[in-house]
Amino acid sequence: MQVATEKRSTEKETKNDQYLYGVGSWNSKDMTKNAVLVFIPMPGMGHFLSMVNVAKLLMDLNSNLSSAVLFNNSNPDPSVSTEFDSIIATTASARIKFINLPPPPFDKDVPFFKSLANFGRSQKPSIVEAVTNIVRSVPGSPQLAG
Repeated sequence: MQVATEKRSTEKETKNDQYLYGVGSWNSKDMTKNAVLVFIPMPGMGHFLSMVNVAKLLMDLNSNLSSAVLFNNSNPDPSVSTEFDSIIATTASARIKFINLPPPPFDKDVPFFKSLANFGRSQKPSIVEAVTNIVRSVPGSPQLAG
C-alpha cells in the first residue's frame, strides 16, 4: 500500500491510493459525505475507553463523521457501571451515541477466554439490529464507514 504522503498521479489514481485498509476513500470529494463510524469494543473498561478516545479523535479530524459505540456493560460490579456511566455522560453528544447491547447468554461452565472468543458471534443479532436502527434513524441513510 502506498503511503498517503506520496504524490499521486493527477490523471488517474491507483487502486491502492483509493482506500486505506478498506475504511474510506482518500478522494477529497468523498470526504464531504456524512459517515457514521461504528465501534464495537470487547467487554471491559480499557477497550471501551480506548474506542471512545479513537472515535473522538477521528471526529475531531473530520466534521462529517459521527460515531456510534455499541457496548455491553454486563459487569455486576457497581463501580464499573458508574465508570461507564461517567464516560458516557461526559462524552455523549449529537455526533457520538452509545448503545448498550443486551447481555449475551452466560454459561458458567464455559471458560472466560472461550466466552470472550464467542462474544462477537453471540452479540451478532443485537449488533445487526443496532446498526440497522442507526442507518434508519439518520436522514439520508448514512454511509457506514467502519
